[in-house]
Amino acid sequence: MEVADRAITRGASDVKVLVGDVTKEADCKRFLEETIQKYGRLDHLVNNAGVAHSFFFSETKDLKALTSTLDTTFWGQVYMTYFAIPHLRRTHGKVLVMASTASWLPYPRQTLYNAGKAGVLAFFDTLRVEVGDVIGITIVMPGWIESEITKGKFIHEDGDIWTDQMERDVRQLHFDFCGCPIALERVSTQFW
Repeated sequence: MEVADRAITRGASDVKVLVGDVTKEADCKRFLEETIQKYGRLDHLVNNAGVAHSFFFSETKDLKALTSTLDTTFWGQVYMTYFAIPHLRRTHGKVLVMASTASWLPYPRQTLYNAGKAGVLAFFDTLRVEVGDVIGITIVMPGWIESEITKGKFIHEDGDIWTDQMERDVRQLHFDFCGCPIALERVSTQFW
């Protein structure tokens, strides 16, 4: 509800909160169905799913840690886009994709996150060619943006989600040049 409250504070006339998991096809389909049912159309899709890990690939103890990173970071964006495409074609809508500089400037200890973001970049660059000018696709490539990831929340090598206090504290050193979500929002709206 925090996001909904902030959206209303910033001028949104109506906000619908949908709870689900972007790694589940059924939830992604439901998100779109409920949106169309309430608003009658879809003009924009913002793909902002991602989760990181903080371990060397060779330290992986459970494959769940690897698949969960790609399921969210890559497949979560692909599933949402798949179900949105028919609606966006009708409205000549737009997709805003949150990729990352990690797609071409890899961060150590985040092998699968980097690969997932590289996959996102390649997928949406290709999709942009396939859909032509019927659907606009904007890919945002932020560097460090303050988020749960920069606050030390990661997938552990055994697959569990945890907060690494040391990672959180070390990453605080980067906040002198770390962007914030509001600044990113201002930049991204210039392209819409």
